[in-house]
Amino acid sequence: MVEWIVTIVLVVAAAVVVAVVVVAVVVVVVVVVMVIVVVIVVVVVVAYSSSSSSNSSTCISNSSSSDSSSSSSSNSSSSTRSITVVEVVVVLAIVAAVVVVKVIVVGVVVVVVVVVVVVVVVVGLVVVGLVVVVVAATAAAVVVVVLVAAVYIVSLVVVIAAAAVAVVVAVVVVVVVVVVVVVVAGSSSSSCRNNSSSTSSSSSSSSRVVIAAAVVIVVVV
Repeated sequence: MVEWIVTIVLVVAAAVVVAVVVVAVVVVVVVVVMVIVVVIVVVVVVAYSSSSSSNSSTCISNSSSSDSSSSSSSNSSSSTRSITVVEVVVVLAIVAAVVVVKVIVVGVVVVVVVVVVVVVVVVGLVVVGLVVVVVAATAAAVVVVVLVAAVYIVSLVVVIAAAAVAVVVAVVVVVVVVVVVVVVAGSSSSSCRNNSSSTSSSSSSSSRVVIAAAVVIVVVV
């Protein structure tokens, strides 16, 4: 009877250890995917910001003066452009990144919760088995079950730690994306005013509207 209990406990322990290893690997993969998504989004947004800033206005001052009089002219022109394909791609990239991250996080949390519940239940079974073995007064079986219980406890700690890391990384990813988008939206405006002739092209008002919409989507989705 005791041998059967020990065998069953060992088999279940092996299965749970394998499950914990698989979950740990999945968490590592999820973290790597999140980092890649963040890098892609940041690169896309920064690249778009650079391309927008390259179209900023250039100010050229011209002044004419004669013997006792000077004249200065001041001209300022700005043009509001419509939403471009690049802006649409940026918004779609941000939305896709946030959706992917949140779906992955939800999936990881669900998997971790299930695994934790299973581990807790199995630990309870091990404790029951330990009581049975102690009652049977078999020293070897007691040692085996104690070792298995220790493995379960360590596995439970590993799973909880992995879940915590995944959640923290997910929060950091979303915050980084939002901060980058907000910073880019704030720094994309340009103005040029002098007591001279100035030309201003490619106003960024529509860009800021698009980026603001992306931020709203990031927060709401």
